[in-house]
Amino acid sequence: MYVGQAVRQNAYPLTPNDLLNAGPDGRYEFRTWTAKLYGTYEGPWDVRVTPSLRHQSGQPFGRTVTTSLNYGNVRILAEPIGMRQMDNITIVDIRVEKGIRFAGSCRVAGFVDGFNLLNANPEQHASWSCGTFRRPLSIVPPRIAGIGMKMDW
Repeated sequence: MYVGQAVRQNAYPLTPNDLLNAGPDGRYEFRTWTAKLYGTYEGPWDVRVTPSLRHQSGQPFGRTVTTSLNYGNVRILAEPIGMRQMDNITIVDIRVEKGIRFAGSCRVAGFVDGFNLLNANPEQHASWSCGTFRRPLSIVPPRIAGIGMKMDW
């Protein structure tokens, strides 16, 4: 199981319905992956540029059905997790930093961060339930910039 999944989130310890579309040992079987590429370029005049590229697989999921049983409402997995998958996500971030050195090893730096430079907006999570199936619940936030200062000593 992983964060954001829509099954096995009930107050009951285990029901036979939890084993529907699960592996032989009762676990949900799926794969995700992430690749990161980043580095730092130290330029002249104590300027640092740190780009970051992250590419990750979309979350696997399966359609669910909610039903009322004699002990309450239960969400049942109608398809195996991994039958469907969200879109892959590619994010590019960067930090540009300018530092000033003082006596000894003290350094003060101002920086500008840029997040999601390509303005990717794929869905991160969507509804698994019949009736609202594939309705986006969250998407990657838009471009964001931040500024700040730091001191190393």
